[in-house]
Amino acid sequence: MRTRSPYLRLQDRGRKRQRNAPPSEGWSLSELATLVGITLRTARYYLEIGLLPSAPFRGTATRYGRKHLLVLVGILRLQTEGTRRIAVIKRRLGAMSRDELEAFGINASHSPKVAGALGLYDHEANAPSLVDVVPAIMPNEEWQRVVLAPGLELHVSKGAPASTLRLAAKLRDLSPDFVSS
Repeated sequence: MRTRSPYLRLQDRGRKRQRNAPPSEGWSLSELATLVGITLRTARYYLEIGLLPSAPFRGTATRYGRKHLLVLVGILRLQTEGTRRIAVIKRRLGAMSRDELEAFGINASHSPKVAGALGLYDHEANAPSLVDVVPAIMPNEEWQRVVLAPGLELHVSKGAPASTLRLAAKLRDLSPDFVSS
C-alpha cells in the first residue's frame, strides 16, 4: 500500500482553503462599522440583540452585505429623528419589507462613502459638488453672507429662525480664519 507524501496532503489542504476563500463582496463587521461611523463595539451590540441581522458565519471571512448596510443606515436615521429606544427601532425596521428598507435607507442623508457604497454615486469620481447639493436661492429672499474661512461662505436667510442665526454665529466663531463681511 502506498502512502501519500506530506507534500500532497498540504496541496489538498490548500485546495480546500481555496474553495472556502472569503467572498469578494461585502464588508467585514469592522469595515461596515467604520463605513457608517459607529464603533465596532456598537455594531457587535446590534448583532447581539438582533437589531442587525447576522450574516452567514465564515469566521474571519464573514461578510455583511447591502441589507446590513441599509439596516445600520436606518438605525442611524431613526436615532437622528429622535427615536432612541432600541425596541421601537427594532420594531420599525423589522416591519419594513426589503424594498421599504431600501427606500428608507436611500432617502437618509449619507456621507459620501456610504452613498458610494449604496451606489448612489461613485464617491471618488462622481461626488456632487456643493453647487449640486445646495438648493437654489429664491430670488425674492434676502440672504446674509457669513464668511467662515477664505473660500467658504455660509448663506443664511434674513428671515431664518433665531436658532438658525445663533447656529450660524457659532459656526462663524468656531472658524479660525474669521473674516467679517
